[in-house]
Amino acid sequence: MELFANGKVFIYLILTTIIVGFLWWLGFMHKKAVISKMFSKENYARLISSQLKIRRQIKDFLLLSGIFFLFIALAGLQWG
Repeated sequence: MELFANGKVFIYLILTTIIVGFLWWLGFMHKKAVISKMFSKENYARLISSQLKIRRQIKDFLLLSGIFFLFIALAGLQWG
């Protein structure tokens, strides 16, 4: 009994998740470098609220989990 109807899609899931995660990390590092060149840590902390950081983390988590579950659905999970 196979767990997925389309096994190739599951492989695409793994590859896409790795690529999207890597691109997200590159964007995060680039954003961090630009912010450090433009602002000091004290000024940036005053300009950006802590709630905004939490919202961005939630947004990123939901995006990555949405991509994950999209490929799980495309792979045709067969349970039982």
